Amino acid sequence: MIYPQVGGAPPPHEEMPPRVRELYEEARGVLPASPRASAALLRVALEGLLEEAGYRQGRLADRLEKAREDGKLSPDTYKLAETLRYAGNAAAHYEPWKINPSQGEEDREMVYHLFVFVNEVTDELVAKPRRLGEMARKINEKVRKNSS
Repeated sequence: MIYPQVGGAPPPHEEMPPRVRELYEEARGVLPASPRASAALLRVALEGLLEEAGYRQGRLADRLEKAREDGKLSPDTYKLAETLRYAGNAAAHYEPWKINPSQGEEDREMVYHLFVFVNEVTDELVAKPRRLGEMARKINEKVRKNSS
């Protein structure tokens, strides 16, 4: 029996959209063999999260900026999203993949943190709006019920 390797990467956020989850799981699966491929796939997953949140137009950088301007991404999350975008771009293009140029080795720890970060973005773009919407709905129902 063959078991998928996940290289110690955290599981996906429970509210991660299915199509994004597929990318995330693929990134987990290739992590042991290629952190570079994982970083590129996580960049695509970030793109998918933005599409799921309604940001479908323009370059990824523009969509991230628009999500930040709209208050969907906090300033700190936006900065990390830009870091993920840069790492994913470097991984996907014909560039030396050297996070640590002095040693010339792939930095699996950095890629691990990208997985954690994609889960944080999922929480900020998907789970938190759902939770807040549910709270608002319950509060509004209670207020209307008590006003009647």
